[in-house]
Amino acid sequence: MKKGVIEDTLFGVLKAKRELLVACWSTKIRGAVSAPLTTTELLDKIPAFVDEIIDALYPNGARLPSTSEFAGEHGAQRLRLHFDVREVVEEGRGIWNVSTLHAPMPTHEAAK
Repeated sequence: MKKGVIEDTLFGVLKAKRELLVACWSTKIRGAVSAPLTTTELLDKIPAFVDEIIDALYPNGARLPSTSEFAGEHGAQRLRLHFDVREVVEEGRGIWNVSTLHAPMPTHEAAK
């Protein structure tokens, strides 16, 4: 991978904007869930899960497990807090939407 090109990848953008991604996700999801949650309850394992995503996208990085410990723990916490399936799905959709909002558009040059 050419030097400087890494910033033009999903990995580079997510790594550089991790805090913004988590903050945007938190704002979006706070409005989508019905339960009154503290910030700690709302975020739960999401920052660690985002780190797992970033690590998985690292070019030439070590192969990661096919499952996420943090995603499972987060799901269990949501079950304990009586989230319904719609809310859990919206959280997952929120991570994807916020992530791709900040991602660069692929170009022919970036593929080289």
